[in-house]
Amino acid sequence: MPSTLCLLEQLENAGCRVDVDSFDPAVAKALPFTPHDATSNQALIGLCIMNPDHHDMVSEVAKSMSDADPLDVLTVLVSSLLGVLASF
Repeated sequence: MPSTLCLLEQLENAGCRVDVDSFDPAVAKALPFTPHDATSNQALIGLCIMNPDHHDMVSEVAKSMSDADPLDVLTVLVSSLLGVLASF
């Protein structure tokens, strides 16, 4: 009987730790398994932060940290997005 599992699922079931090379929670949610890690590619992280789907979260963090250093704001945004990814 042929397997109906995709190759990524087969690798995951074989014990490989499959990561997702995206920082978009929608990509992680669409996978048939929970990825173990997300990208550290700054360009992809920036695109995810600029995604209109994340506007409310970005605005909330920016308003709550209006006097903070921009790198601190970015750190909180990345942590917030990681929290969303981890919930899948």
